[in-house]
Amino acid sequence: QTDARSRSDRLTRRVHKNEWLDHLEANFKQLLEVPDLTQLVGALSGIPALVVGAGPSLDQTLPLLRDASRRALVLAAASAIGPLTRLGSPPQIAVALEAKDESRQFAGADFSQTLLAAATSGHPNHFRAWGGLRGLFHLQSWLPPLTGLGQVLPTGGHATSAAFSLALLLGCDPIILVGQDLAYTDGRIHASGRPGGEDEGIPDLVEVPAIGGGAARTSEIMLSYLNWYQESADYLRRKHPDRRVINATAAGAEIAGFLHLPLEEV
Repeated sequence: QTDARSRSDRLTRRVHKNEWLDHLEANFKQLLEVPDLTQLVGALSGIPALVVGAGPSLDQTLPLLRDASRRALVLAAASAIGPLTRLGSPPQIAVALEAKDESRQFAGADFSQTLLAAATSGHPNHFRAWGGLRGLFHLQSWLPPLTGLGQVLPTGGHATSAAFSLALLLGCDPIILVGQDLAYTDGRIHASGRPGGEDEGIPDLVEVPAIGGGAARTSEIMLSYLNWYQESADYLRRKHPDRRVINATAAGAEIAGFLHLPLEEV
């Protein structure tokens, strides 16, 4: 598992390194205008957080998320903005970090209700296309010392991992994952109505333990995301055993170290 995550990390860096640098050049002016969200350490201590991804099981979980923002801080991958907004329950924070332009995921967003958290090495259109409040974070460890602000935000390379780390930094407890299948559920990788991803083929698959028993099929990239969550849970168990992490995803891969509960119980 460590080797698989390492291969995925090396490949990502090799493919996107120059692209990230170009994006940083274009986004550098944002440092003068947009606050660094990692300065808000402990600002929401003890507030529950829902971290929402756009995995296929979000379709069955979505009705339970209506009015969720009255009970918890809702952080979502930008890919989940559409489903949540159509439900009438937009997230308070949407996270975008992709190197390619995924601003189409903002279609239908309620800019008055949601703050965008965007990576400084992400595509510049994420900052340009957002019509509401914005915050930023850094994926490169050398940027916070350069700016003198904040800290690097650890991620597993995908938006929901950044949302998880941001919730942890804010002091949220418990942190609850939803729509994080990290596997092909009924042969699909995304929730219905999620813009983007249509060009993704199904790669060679591996089997991992599934939520509720049995096996789920996942890709090497999603396996690296799964391993990152498991490493994070192990880190928290050792360093911050009082912090609770729950996986309330309805289907997909089991995440070792997380308590698995139906969202109704949570």
